[in-house]
Amino acid sequence: MNISITDICENTKMGREFALLGNYETALVYYQGVVQQIHRLLQTISDANRKERWQEIQQQIAQEYEYVKDIQTKLLGFKGDHHNTRPINARQSPQFGGLNDDPNNDPDYWPPTSPREPDVWPPPTPVEHKPGPAVKQRQGRRESYSLGNKSGRE
Repeated sequence: MNISITDICENTKMGREFALLGNYETALVYYQGVVQQIHRLLQTISDANRKERWQEIQQQIAQEYEYVKDIQTKLLGFKGDHHNTRPINARQSPQFGGLNDDPNNDPDYWPPTSPREPDVWPPPTPVEHKPGPAVKQRQGRRESYSLGNKSGRE
């Protein structure tokens, strides 16, 4: 089987593009394929200098593969269901190194928390409404103007 250097270059380019686009699983498949293609190519090369250069390239591709694999592993760690599944206000057991081991949670330091639900607002406090100041009526004739009459007479 004839190994094409053009195929190696094209598959390397595809693996890098998929990695840049965030499609890490597909990128890893391309990287694995390139490493295997280079391995088969190395078996056909007799020139020592050329073989050494391809081995360096293979190591670089393998290193890129490991970088992409690390990124994928970290992203999967963010998506996984693990230690962050408890509610925010839930207490952990002290035997497992929970929140109760913290000296700041000692009741001698802090007053006990209120029994009310922390996510619910308390009812509003009543406000006493005082009557405002009295409004004085003006003594005198009040004139009304009609829109249709410019003289001010009705």
